[in-house]
Amino acid sequence: MRHSYTGPDLAGAVNLSGLSAVKINIVGDTTGGAIIDGSATYNGIGLAGTLLLYAHGGNIGVIALAASAYGASVPAPWAESQIASVLGQDPSNISLGFHVERLFTCQNVLMIEGRTA
Repeated sequence: MRHSYTGPDLAGAVNLSGLSAVKINIVGDTTGGAIIDGSATYNGIGLAGTLLLYAHGGNIGVIALAASAYGASVPAPWAESQIASVLGQDPSNISLGFHVERLFTCQNVLMIEGRTA
């Protein structure tokens, strides 16, 4: 199976309680992973940041590269801990409900290839 997402597609697919005004931009072309810039409001707090997504053992891993809250820079490890708290999953091992085999970007489109059990 192959799923493809533009920034607006991915923003629409993110469905977390308290999250609103999600804007996502997928950056460039990559062969192994994806760089994503985005912003959102979470429970009234303005957030922005850059994330690296990668395929990891059949799941997705997320590394925060840069982050801000209320317009002030926050440490990337703090952002990752907040991602873990909100998702209830380890950011280095996020399950999408199928086995992810490859993740890359092409012309600012996120491509996720995988298979179901």
